[in-house]
Amino acid sequence: GGLAYSSEEPSHRVNVPASRMSLPPDEPEHFSRWLAHDGEAERDPVAVWRNGDIFPRRRVFGRYIAEHLAPYVETGAICHVRDHASAVKCDGDGWIVTTSNQQIAA
Repeated sequence: GGLAYSSEEPSHRVNVPASRMSLPPDEPEHFSRWLAHDGEAERDPVAVWRNGDIFPRRRVFGRYIAEHLAPYVETGAICHVRDHASAVKCDGDGWIVTTSNQQIAA
């Protein structure tokens, strides 16, 4: 989930409604459905605004990301690199990401 989504501070919330945050681009309500299934909105009533929009804690979105990417990390389809990217360059059909100590074909 990264630094922004690993905060344990309860007041750190996402800054757009959950209905606009989703991993699958063709399923805009995916995160909202996950929240409902997970029961997070019920455990965190402050996240639900009067108009029904849900602004969950950042760490909850981080958990959603981690849960959905885990199968890809486990199979090696995705390699999670915790580093600072200093450059990203288009390279044919892919990208070259330069970090502090390596170049990664992505």
